[in-house]
Amino acid sequence: MFQDEEGLGACDNSESSLLAEQKFLINAKLSKSALITILVCVAISAFFLRAGFLSFFYLAPLGYAIMVSANAFNTFFIAAITNIIFILASRMFSQHNTGSLWIDIFYLTTMFFIFSWLIGSRNIRNTYRLIAGAVIGAAAFLLVINSPGSQFFTVFARLSQEITEVIIASAGMDAARYSALTPENMVALFKGFLLRGGALSSMLFLLFINRHIAISIFGIIKKQKYDKGLTAFYAPKNTIWLLSCALAFLILTNILRIEILEIIAWNVVVVCGIIFLAQGTAILMYFLANKTSGFKLAVNVLIIAVLFSPLSTVAVASILFLGIAENFWRFRAPV
Repeated sequence: MFQDEEGLGACDNSESSLLAEQKFLINAKLSKSALITILVCVAISAFFLRAGFLSFFYLAPLGYAIMVSANAFNTFFIAAITNIIFILASRMFSQHNTGSLWIDIFYLTTMFFIFSWLIGSRNIRNTYRLIAGAVIGAAAFLLVINSPGSQFFTVFARLSQEITEVIIASAGMDAARYSALTPENMVALFKGFLLRGGALSSMLFLLFINRHIAISIFGIIKKQKYDKGLTAFYAPKNTIWLLSCALAFLILTNILRIEILEIIAWNVVVVCGIIFLAQGTAILMYFLANKTSGFKLAVNVLIIAVLFSPLSTVAVASILFLGIAENFWRFRAPV
């Protein structure tokens, strides 16, 4: 197996590294320019959070502020307080109950803390921080959508019913044949999907994309590299065995009908699959690293075209198996 290293920041347990991380995370001294950067980025994050599609990227400005100011704690504190003020102000003009209010504050504060730790910490490998953060974030998300004041599943049931009716009507299908597609059944299926890796994979994707955007913007503006990039990513050496055990355990739990163990096994499989998908992507990026810009552009266009075609499942599966194969054959030189 290859060295346990990754382009998202390697683990260094030396005393000097610990002191550097402590300064990075909780340094109380902020320059005027750093404070202005944090305030601007927090304002952008608050705007994104309430701007429809842009809400998916609300953590990226926070990550950039942490990298520029080299102060994770103060950035998190300012973001959390600002968000609480925004929520309290907005609820003064709405009919939401206090239960929903405090749940929203809890969820967003948790997400700000997770992302600040993900960007700011240096002594735990990023893969482990990303997974731990996604687990905490997914748990917070599930708590929010199942809280008494949440309308999440009510809205989902209404939308799923409307979409189902439109599809059946446009295709000229017999509605009686699809009578099982009731809003209640659709909600039950969706809950099962979320518990069996849907919430966790979505949270992993959210954290990864926002981190990648923050690092990219930092590199463009500051002309500095924050880490080695995905090209140098290697899956933790025991991931293949964890995946094998989880798959075997998944088969066993289906036979024994133990739902809670099945849910855990599915989430482990999803995490391992995403890790190997990242490793497969890293292999492709490694081989493209020394190619011409035109060749890279052509390959990227081809990959995007395939991912949005009927062959997308085959393409994703191929990249996943490529990542798994590197556990047995060396495709890249060690970083």
